[in-house]
Amino acid sequence: MAKDNSVFGHINSSSNMSIRERSSTSSSRQRCSSTSGKSGSSSKQISVGSASSTDSHVAGSVPESSAQQKSIYERLTWQQQFDEACQRDLALGRRIGFYKFKSELGTGNFSRVKMGIHLPTKEKVAIKIIDKRKLDGKTSKMVSKEIAIMDTLTHPHLIRLYEVCETMTNIYLMMEYAPGGELFTHLNSQGPYEEREAKHIFIQVTSAVEYMHEKNFVHRDLKAENVFFYSQSVVKVGDFGFSTQVYSTEQQLNTFCGSPPYAAPELFQDDHYYGYSVDIWALGILLYFMLTSTMPFKGQTVAALKNSILEGSFPTPDFLSYDANELIKGILRRQPTRRLTICEVIILL
Repeated sequence: MAKDNSVFGHINSSSNMSIRERSSTSSSRQRCSSTSGKSGSSSKQISVGSASSTDSHVAGSVPESSAQQKSIYERLTWQQQFDEACQRDLALGRRIGFYKFKSELGTGNFSRVKMGIHLPTKEKVAIKIIDKRKLDGKTSKMVSKEIAIMDTLTHPHLIRLYEVCETMTNIYLMMEYAPGGELFTHLNSQGPYEEREAKHIFIQVTSAVEYMHEKNFVHRDLKAENVFFYSQSVVKVGDFGFSTQVYSTEQQLNTFCGSPPYAAPELFQDDHYYGYSVDIWALGILLYFMLTSTMPFKGQTVAALKNSILEGSFPTPDFLSYDANELIKGILRRQPTRRLTICEVIILL
């Protein structure tokens, strides 16, 4: 990686990235309504656990024959009620409402993510399918919180939630699709970024985190696996499963969240911690990883990793510019109160 003294150290708090806003086809999120399109932002909270009566609802008036169809909406509604192929897809779980499932993108403990097609617009979406049968009281609350938080946040560098559907067995989150995959995958396959490239990505991530903090939310799981390429030059932060709301900078949290390699020292040694500071630390780990393709703190076991993080020293590569190393050092300070704030980080970019 070439040394570049001109990249870090200049004030630049905007990524200057444009985003194509999709039009809304309904005014609020729908609960398993097969006739609803992708909706815009809404403050309505979806409570997990109140099951709908069937796995595929049909709403609205249905024309008597296909010849009478006057819109995509009417045609798709007619298909769901009368078309055998469509009904077969619904019965076999290949479709939910106006969304048709395609390839699988990933799996989790109680969910999986598939790429889907929003049939009225032919646009791709990411559909998170949560198996309600695998949820207990705690995880149900986590899912409800994740939905409520995503419903609140609208930012060009945060994965957007379009719609929520719920059936007797599943909850479906229709989300913005990022076809470029994870930042982690890019780093593993292509190696570290040049400073200028890393800065371009990091500005977008910090912009998203700044917005969340301004809205009194902390992410608590910032890592390369949760940064997604929407296009070749635009990234978005996703996965809000550990995110939570805080009501002041002095409010402390007490749940260990996130990935251990990105965990701040206070998560290992204190009963309580400040959410904003934990996010800042994770940003420092992410920046180091982008610039070096390695982690600053290492260990073969979680215990060894913990000791490395608590000890606090890490290599400062001589191929990085002075400004880049100083920025990383300012973020990865062991004491949360001495750590750079999100505003200070952005000023130094």
